[in-house]
Amino acid sequence: MNMGSGSVVGASSLDAIHVIDNEIEVWSERIRVRRSHRNNLVPISKIPVELLSYIFSLVQRKYRHESRENLGWIVVTHVCQRWRGIALNNPSLWVYIPFHCPDWVPEMTKRSKSAILKVELNSKNFMHFRFHDLREFLDIHISRIQKIKCYGSRKAILRTLFQHLPPHSARSLEHLNLCHAPQGPNTMTHIERLLAEPSRLRTLKLHGPIDWSSKVLSSLTHFAVHYNDSLPNESPPTYPQFFDALARMPALQILELHDVPLPPELATKFPIVYLSQLKSIHLMGSAPIVSNMLRHISFPESTRFQLTLDISMASDVALVSALFGGRNPSTKPVIKWPLARSLRLTVENGQAHITAWSYFSQETVNFSGWSFPDADDSFLRLSLPCLLLSSTPDRDDIMAQAILEACSATPFQNLLALSVVSEEELAGVNRESLTKAFGRQPQLHSANVEGPALKAFLGFMAGGNEDLSQAPDTFPSLRRLSIYAGIFKKGCLSAGVLQDMLRHRKEFGMELEHVDFKCCTYLRAKDAKDMGEHVRKVTWDEVDDDSE
Repeated sequence: MNMGSGSVVGASSLDAIHVIDNEIEVWSERIRVRRSHRNNLVPISKIPVELLSYIFSLVQRKYRHESRENLGWIVVTHVCQRWRGIALNNPSLWVYIPFHCPDWVPEMTKRSKSAILKVELNSKNFMHFRFHDLREFLDIHISRIQKIKCYGSRKAILRTLFQHLPPHSARSLEHLNLCHAPQGPNTMTHIERLLAEPSRLRTLKLHGPIDWSSKVLSSLTHFAVHYNDSLPNESPPTYPQFFDALARMPALQILELHDVPLPPELATKFPIVYLSQLKSIHLMGSAPIVSNMLRHISFPESTRFQLTLDISMASDVALVSALFGGRNPSTKPVIKWPLARSLRLTVENGQAHITAWSYFSQETVNFSGWSFPDADDSFLRLSLPCLLLSSTPDRDDIMAQAILEACSATPFQNLLALSVVSEEELAGVNRESLTKAFGRQPQLHSANVEGPALKAFLGFMAGGNEDLSQAPDTFPSLRRLSIYAGIFKKGCLSAGVLQDMLRHRKEFGMELEHVDFKCCTYLRAKDAKDMGEHVRKVTWDEVDDDSE
């Protein structure tokens, strides 16, 4: 009797639990529906699909900028069902196939549907246990791959990877970057075999040597080749091969050539190659070779230049002078430069860097920290590494002469902002050489000077005029001066020298609006206060090593 009663009670309990579970399920569904309805009422839920997709792409771009192997952006697909649905239905979000995460490759490929793909490979992808999967992927999807970037593979593996693919199968390939992967002598042949007719390849970045006669070059808008100047080149190009290759790239917009092993001397003259579409050119190499290149290429006036001319002997200075026009007004420069409004000269680690901009805005002058426009916006970035041995006689004078020639040739008759930065003392960079290089600069509004160059710069600013009864001749329009890491020490440069200069300028109606000191040593509070009597505003971070 008791056992039967227990069974009835047990059955009743199970029924009750079942009823409760059903009620929980019903209420859970109602809560889900109500929560969904509530979420649909908030403003973020009303963002159009197109805008939300664009936001997702920005999130992805941010993560990829921080690390190309970071898949953290995928969290946007986990926020809610609507967001997940929009993300999964946007194939363009899934075109970067993450071979560094092999488990994700099939799913990403599936989500990309039929969209064009972008592939980045590193040395781990070429390990034996992954190489088969990589080859299989390329076999299936090579026709819709738009971009391939490869680093760290061995020559034989890279050749095998391309060699087994069907001819003309890379129908969508527009960007191929093998700059960080070694290539064999037949790399261009393998690339040419893969490309469709006509080729859609627009960007090609390689590590030399290359075949300069290849048809691959003819369709390019962006071409970069890096040679390793520490390794011997078995078949260096000749100037006829080089200039003929450039002539076959009429659509070229960006050209980057690093240490191309051309002969230092031209045996004969060649016709000028006119690159009518060129927007940017980056040349690096010895001064004679870079000079030879520039003398035989014609550019649009809007072209941006990034040039590195190695100074390895005294005669290279004459090449710099001839290339940029030098201080001789009768010398016609090889390049017609835009008019510079802002210029920065930096001397560090045995190199000089000159950066010039064609514009100036007072908004770029931030005295909470001197700020020039982004270097990418400049029309000229010139580097002059000094390869002369430290024991070379007159080494500093040769380097200073190269700096002087390059500076004086840059067209800045109406310069508005000037920055001189020196991390080391260079004997030839002094008051006289700066005066010869830059001249009076009657419209200069803002100046910045950093490091050991301060003493020479102030001498230049004073124009060498020790007679304080006469008006200053240099920088008559100067209103802002920023000094960083200046050393105001007796025997080096006393604060009193600058104070006298500021007082002198004020007396002749050339009062500065603002002088800013950052990280300056041996500068006292009294010095800053005294200078404030001759300047409308003085700011100072009060950094002082208090050595005296």
